[in-house]
Amino acid sequence: MVLYGLCALVALSSLGAVSATHPPVEAQTITYQWAIGQPSRYQIKADLSGSLPIMNNVGPIDLEASIEMVYKVTPRSVDGDGIAAVDFRVEKAEAELAKIPLPVPFEDAQKVLNRSVVFHKTGAVKSVAEAPPLPFGVSIPGVDPQRLYTLICPIVFPDRPIKQGDTWDYKSELLGTEEAPARFTATVLESDKPSGQARARTAEMPLRVREEFSMDVDQKLNADKKPLAEGETLRKTRVGRITGSGVMAFSAQRGKLLRGYLTILAKITERYVGEPPPDEPAETVTNVKAVVHISPVVRKGADAPPRRNRP
Repeated sequence: MVLYGLCALVALSSLGAVSATHPPVEAQTITYQWAIGQPSRYQIKADLSGSLPIMNNVGPIDLEASIEMVYKVTPRSVDGDGIAAVDFRVEKAEAELAKIPLPVPFEDAQKVLNRSVVFHKTGAVKSVAEAPPLPFGVSIPGVDPQRLYTLICPIVFPDRPIKQGDTWDYKSELLGTEEAPARFTATVLESDKPSGQARARTAEMPLRVREEFSMDVDQKLNADKKPLAEGETLRKTRVGRITGSGVMAFSAQRGKLLRGYLTILAKITERYVGEPPPDEPAETVTNVKAVVHISPVVRKGADAPPRRNRP
């Protein structure tokens, strides 16, 4: 997700004031629900900080950056089993480095991030249409900015009723490959009781789910800093760990993500085997934190939901 990809393009937006808690609700089966031809929009914001090698810099540089995107999400078809074909199209992509706006080649961002995906009703990805190759290299296996669409359907729910306290593992396309598997875990938290304006509109209590994931990085590299092939000389090792945690709030009635956030941490160390080249350090450490928020985009004139400090 993930940090090299996130540093190239990530994001999400949270909402406002902590409300009182409510007694646990009965177990319920949660599925994503789609209306054919009715688009929705989600804003993804990410604030990144830390240090990492960028472009041709020999050592890591300090990083303070922010990224904002808006995805238009349009279901093209939904069958009787809830299998949905969904188009994700980027309508906005902006970035800042040290609070200075950066030019984002919008057409390139669309080529990289626009995806057509088929989902199971639980949120599991059944297939993804091929996308053009990235215009930049991502050398850590399992990290791919073209998977940011998964932030709109972040939890894969079990095909059974769930209740407060239930925990399960699931597979997500956000992070990981067979070469570098990632573990994702979800836990149903205590729900928030609607208050104020929200209570006047609906008695629905959002389902709050904690998401946690981790992926170990363990690579051997050649002299060109590419994954070591058979017969090549080992020149560097790359080891580390990517972790993430956050909370997602869902409408069980409407089968949609209401809001969410993730904090993603990556610490990866590259070490030369033997003597390093002149003017290069023997060891380079990448240490990055990304705070990502996701929220629906409410059109002007619509009755916007109340802001909350947490999902």
